[in-house]
Amino acid sequence: MKKLDEFNKRPFTRKKGSRLSAFEEEEKFALSPLPIEPYKMSEWKKTTVAPDYHVSFDSMFYSVPVYCKIEVQSFAR
Repeated sequence: MKKLDEFNKRPFTRKKGSRLSAFEEEEKFALSPLPIEPYKMSEWKKTTVAPDYHVSFDSMFYSVPVYCKIEVQSFAR
């Protein structure tokens, strides 16, 4: 981290300031706080139900109403 701090504080060659001062003056105010709950990774898949009333997702079969189009969402564990 020491090298990164040195790099960010190094003055620009063609304009006034450094990467750190540019960030603090131009961008920092626009940042939002991180959400309280962590983001959950998920996967979506559109599929049509087979005549046997099943859809396959992640090597598992699920029974649903026949011949309808559905969206399946899976969350990472």
